[in-house]
This record gives sequence, C-alpha cells and structure tokens, in this order.
Amino acid sequence: MIFVTVGTQLPFDRLVRAVDSWLLVRPGERGFAQVGKSELRPLALTARPSLSPREYEAMCRASDLIVAHAGIGSLLSAIRHRKRLIVMARSAAHGEHRNDHQRATAERIRASGWAAVAEDEFDLRRWLDARDSIPVATGSGSDRLSSLVHELRSWIHA
Repeated sequence: MIFVTVGTQLPFDRLVRAVDSWLLVRPGERGFAQVGKSELRPLALTARPSLSPREYEAMCRASDLIVAHAGIGSLLSAIRHRKRLIVMARSAAHGEHRNDHQRATAERIRASGWAAVAEDEFDLRRWLDARDSIPVATGSGSDRLSSLVHELRSWIHA
C-alpha cells in the first residue's frame, strides 16, 4: 500500500494527482492519501483531508511506500518505520508554497541518500515504477536519527 501525505499546512494537488493517475492504471495497487484542504477528488486513492497522530502512525506502519512533500516530519516518519520514501518538493511557481525552501530540503535529502527525490510529477511516476530500487531505512533508528540530526544541524549552521 502506498501512503501519500502532504502535511498539514497546504494541499499539494500536483503530487496527489500524479500518484492517483499512476494507480489508475494499476488495479492491483492500493493507496491512501492525506490531502489537506484540497478540492481534488482522487479516483484511485482513498483520501482524507487530515489524520490524527494515531491514524498517521497506523498508515505509516501499514504502507510499503510513503510518498510525501519534502518535509522533515515525513522523512523522520519513514526512517522511524523503516519505509521506502519518495519526496517531491512543493514549488512556489506552482502556487504550492510561499517560497522554495522545500527544494533545498529535497537536495539535502538526495545528498544524504535518505530517500528518492522526484523533480516533478513525471519523475515521481518513474520512481513509483522503480520503487523496489529505493533503499529502505535500515540499522538502528536512533543511530539514523542521530545522523540525520547531525546532518541537519550542519546544514542549518552552514
């Protein structure tokens, strides 16, 4: 099962639409999306605007793959639950955020090897096709989280 999460601040219809269209031609695949305050009505994804923390954790555990905006919380959840993760940064040019800070986050994620990073919806579908090649977080969760915290601190202070 694919779990799509866009965070709690803004909808991210471009990401949700890309996963939904990918699922439409794969009837054996299932997906669930937390879509925020979106007008989009996915056809293949089961969708809800928001989830409680308990529901969010349950979806992370039940998923084989997490697809998310380039938010640190999504990355930490994927690591904690040892899931494959594809991130796609929101774009200010597409009206998905006020600025492009998620692009910088996505680049750091790419450099660290924590997840697959999709440049756009076409690249996202390519990663969905190749999801078995995306590494799963392994080793001690606390070791990986400590490493990530160190990496993020270095980045912030740079």
